[in-house]
Amino acid sequence: SGGMSTPNPYAPPETRGEAPPRQEDWYTEGTLIYVKDGAVLPAIDLETGEISGDLIEVKRQFAIAGATLGLWGLLPGLFNIMPREWKRMFRGTSDDARFLAAAVVVLVAVHILIVFWKPNLLGKCVRFRMHRNKSTERKTKRVKVVVAVWYCLSLVVMLTPAIAILSSGRITDHMNLVYSLMAGGVISMLACVIWQLFHMPKIRFKGFSGKWLRVKGACDEALAHLREIESGRSSHRAA
Repeated sequence: SGGMSTPNPYAPPETRGEAPPRQEDWYTEGTLIYVKDGAVLPAIDLETGEISGDLIEVKRQFAIAGATLGLWGLLPGLFNIMPREWKRMFRGTSDDARFLAAAVVVLVAVHILIVFWKPNLLGKCVRFRMHRNKSTERKTKRVKVVVAVWYCLSLVVMLTPAIAILSSGRITDHMNLVYSLMAGGVISMLACVIWQLFHMPKIRFKGFSGKWLRVKGACDEALAHLREIESGRSSHRAA
């Protein structure tokens, strides 16, 4: 009574229709930019909002495997500093050297396979193109080269004793030196990872939402330009 209808308790629950799939390769939502694999973002520097000047198109890639295997590669080296009682839980032989060497070689091989050859082997991978100021991108590439050399040298320091152990048993006479080199490689790799954490780029990836990669860190000016493009895109479709 009183003009109010009583809901039917036997009626099936309401279902809301799903939103139609988006046709575009990118869109904005709040402060995030969502991109599909293969998307090309407009000629806007997301860090500064620059739309003219010396902009170049750059490639970007995000893979779940690539973001996690960097730390997995450190695990064999950390085996060095484990107490001997803990090590016995992982294998039944007292041959620490060969066990550690094999673990290092296998994990580094998997690391190289997935990160550098098949980044989508263990998870999603999105590649897209965006624009940056030419001089800024050059500086970024120089830093990446330094970090890559640093990381690779750390791997070499850690791997060389492991390969030597597998190829010849005589090196076991110098295990203190071997463990020191491997521990040094691990410490250097950890320092490299920590340095990168404190020098994160402004434009960062925030994981996936379905098949969309969420990109964060774009400045307000860049987001405003992208929204203008979106508005024009919507108006064109409506017409």
